[in-house]
Amino acid sequence: MPAFRAFAQILDIYFYHMDTSFTPALTATHQKILDLLGSGLPEGTVASAVGCTPAYISQLLSEPEFRSQVLEKRVVALQAQSKRDGRYDALEDRLLERLEEILPFMSRSAEVTRAMQVVNAAKRRGSSIDQPAQLENTRQVILNMPVSVINQFALSASREVIEVNGKPMVSATSQQLKNMVDAAQGEK
Repeated sequence: MPAFRAFAQILDIYFYHMDTSFTPALTATHQKILDLLGSGLPEGTVASAVGCTPAYISQLLSEPEFRSQVLEKRVVALQAQSKRDGRYDALEDRLLERLEEILPFMSRSAEVTRAMQVVNAAKRRGSSIDQPAQLENTRQVILNMPVSVINQFALSASREVIEVNGKPMVSATSQQLKNMVDAAQGEK
């Protein structure tokens, strides 16, 4: 009984002093996932890189705290990339001005023209990051089904269901679906 009381006292102390706003530290895998998603990589790529399923990534992103951290990292990355793009734009502007200055003389225009081609061809990074809004609409679910059920589905190369029991699937808006249902009910 004394051991039980000691245990109870420890629990009382623990719960009394427990900070409910405490966020547990991220595991190494969670941190990798956070960093990779924050850099703008797609969820499937991140899942492959860390060795988990896309559904697990989706599950993590459904947690508001984690999604918020990913969005913060994406904003920081986008700001850095936009700053770099601004520097490239400024450099391109200076080279254009230089080309305009020496155009009447045309003596060293090849160097300036070549520099302009290099700067102009530089990849602009700021537009490559996915929009943060896409994080809110991503949900992946893995279903384990018996082989007899799986054999009833035909999949496309991108693993989307395109046929069920020999009947083709149709992409439809909610209004089109409602019209199809109304038409089917009208035939009965």
